[in-house]
Amino acid sequence: IAKMQANLSWNWTKAWLKLLGMMWRQVLRKLSDNVVGIKQIYSKENCVGIGRAIIEKLEAKVIITDKENINIAREIGKENKILLIEDVLKNKINFEELKRIREQTLDVDPLYANFTSGSTGIPKGVLVGHRSVIDFINIFTEKFNINNNDIIGNQAPFDFDVSVKDIYSSIKTGATLVIIPKKMFSRPANLLDYLCDNNVTTLIWAVSALCLITTFHGLDYKVPEKINKILFSGEVMPIKHIR
Repeated sequence: IAKMQANLSWNWTKAWLKLLGMMWRQVLRKLSDNVVGIKQIYSKENCVGIGRAIIEKLEAKVIITDKENINIAREIGKENKILLIEDVLKNKINFEELKRIREQTLDVDPLYANFTSGSTGIPKGVLVGHRSVIDFINIFTEKFNINNNDIIGNQAPFDFDVSVKDIYSSIKTGATLVIIPKKMFSRPANLLDYLCDNNVTTLIWAVSALCLITTFHGLDYKVPEKINKILFSGEVMPIKHIR
């Protein structure tokens, strides 16, 4: 993955770091008491415990977060070094060090880890390597003809593995990734306005998110005419919604 970024500009690198910051922000919010679903199942204390279990399992040395979530990060990683994404973005890139890392990186090295919720005890993690993502994204983007002219409307949270398709398809092809605010998915008319205003061409969404639009007859209000690809997986799409 790092080799995909080797020739990218500093502005793109800053954008990528901001994306990483947003990914961590979503994960930390998932571990706080501010997210529906987690809030219904766990107390804040249990969420902090789950976060600590994940950090320990990963043997992580550093946590990157933002000012908004610094307190929950400190609770989760009491023994960890904590960096603020706002400070990281101010630093100069050490290109020589990045080059050294790239030259020593193997395709079987871990890229990210997916963890279960921990509802049955200790969260269980599955490591995904660089090669797995590269092989998948190469085929995925070719099969569905995703290219640098596409604008991908991201629906999946960054702590959900479906977002890998959005994130790495954009890195692979140079497509634009538009991160749709979560609140839009409770306001179908605003969501359709957002898709149109941002000229989104590609949706890789959960079936439930797609059905939201048709359930509330959103297409009677507006049809996003630039969309040319709609992809979904993991559950059956009801026929009435396809029609």
